[in-house]
Parts: sequence; C-alpha cells; structure tokens
Amino acid sequence: MRIVLHYAASVSLAVAFLCGAASAQPGDKTANPAEVLAAATAASGGAAWDEHTSLHTLVALRTGGFTGEAERWSETRTGRSYMRFELGPMAGVLGFDGKVAWTQEPTGRTRVLDVDTDAQLAANAAYRDQLAFWYPGRHAAKIVYKGRSPADGAEFDVIGITPEGGREFELWINTDTKMIERLVEHEAIATRTEIYMDWRDVQGVKIPFRVRASRGDPKSDEIVVIERIEFDGPLDQVDFSRPPAPPEQAPASPPSPVQPPSPTQPSSPATPTSGPSLASPPSTTQAPSAPPLPSPARR
Repeated sequence: MRIVLHYAASVSLAVAFLCGAASAQPGDKTANPAEVLAAATAASGGAAWDEHTSLHTLVALRTGGFTGEAERWSETRTGRSYMRFELGPMAGVLGFDGKVAWTQEPTGRTRVLDVDTDAQLAANAAYRDQLAFWYPGRHAAKIVYKGRSPADGAEFDVIGITPEGGREFELWINTDTKMIERLVEHEAIATRTEIYMDWRDVQGVKIPFRVRASRGDPKSDEIVVIERIEFDGPLDQVDFSRPPAPPEQAPASPPSPVQPPSPTQPSSPATPTSGPSLASPPSTTQAPSAPPLPSPARR
C-alpha cells in the first residue's frame, strides 16, 4: 500500500508542480519566504491561478518494470480528491474527503489512513492540491526560508513548509526561472526526491508534464507522465466521501454430521460419487477475476 500512497503524492505534486532534491546548505536566512513564493506564482501564471477551482488529470505510471495509469479529480479550495489507479498487479482507489484520507480495494473493502506517516503525507498532498503555499488562507502551515542550495548546475531558494496535520517538506525554487522545480519529502523510512520536466502552458498556467521521483536507487525511480489535464471541469459525478463497506456475506452452513454405521450392518469404505479422485486431473476452472474499479460517482 505504501507505494500506492507514493503515487498519490506524485500525482498531486505533478498537478501543483512540486519536486525535490538534496538537503539545503545555509544561505541568506533573511530572505522572505512569502516574497520567494510570490515570485514563483508570477512566473507560473500569476492571477490565472485565482480562477481555477478544480483539476482532472489522467497520467501514465511506470516503475520497477510495471506500467499503469491513474485518473484523479481534486478541488483547489478544499483539497478534496479522488484517484483510481492500476499499476501492474496493484489497483485501487484513494480519496480525501476534506477531513480524512481513505483507500478502497477492488473488492470494495475500505480503510481510513490513520497511521501517523500516512495521515501526514495525505495532509501534505491536500495542502498542495489547495495551492496553499500561494493561498495560505486555505490551509494553515509553518513556512520558513531554509537557505540557498545548488543542484544540477542551478541555484535554488529552499522553502520549508509544515502544513497543519502534516510533516515538513521543501520546495526548491530556481533562482533564475523563479519556478518551483523540485521538492523533497521525508517518508516513513526513505526521502522522496521529485524533479519536474517538460513544462507546458495549460489554461493560462505552466504545468510539468513529466515527473521523476527517486529514493536513491535509479532502477526504482517512478515516472509520472500527464496524458490529459483539465482545470475547472464538472465534479457533479465525483463523490469524495469514503465509500460504505461492502455487505458481509452470510457464513456458510456447517456440514451435516456423519452418521455412524448401523450396528446390524457391516461397515464398508465410503465410495465417492462425485468430485475429482486422486488420479483425476485438477479442475481447470479459474478463480473469478477481481471486480472492476469503482466509479467516482456513487449514487
């Protein structure tokens, strides 16, 4: 499940164009983080961001030899989100209803992400969906300037952000382009580094269409590529609330007790009248396939 949460974070970051790199070195501690972030707003679209209220994306996923897709809907005002995904042998749904994050398996079973690390990473993703680093009234956070650091031939201003209910992550802002090009986020064990590429104009703002996430081993890097993106589409058919639990199946009836042989008749070995014998080949009947992923609309 943890790799799924990582993909959820990556998809939300691609939408809010955040990425990560190494630790920042001490720099100009007097820089105003609000001014650095304001410059990033202007560079990526400025006032055009004010008009966007929702986002719908379809992305291709690739990691460790597996490929798949994820489709995601989110609200920028509330941070609510719904994502369904398929990646190799994994599939499911993740959502945030504005208060709690939840997951759903293809079987319909759901659970709330209430473990500290998972809940904090979900709060971080909601904060970024809200673009609250530009609109602080949407989600409270502690924001500090951490210094200036070089990476890949460029200089970055590093901003540390700890959202309410979340954990600290860093935005790395290129001092030349003023774009938010990197993010670093500490997970339960590893540190995820994300780098955003292939910037394109979408409805007045700039979005990276390719994201590479790494935890130190290039062979395990995760690639997220946007295939379709739309701001402000209808959300009437998207239900962000946690789905109800599927009905429990009634327990099977216990087998009838075996009757002892009649005392007046000699007992003899039972002869099976149906079912495979030890000499017969196994049945070729396949187990039923998993049900299709649930739709975001639940009525």
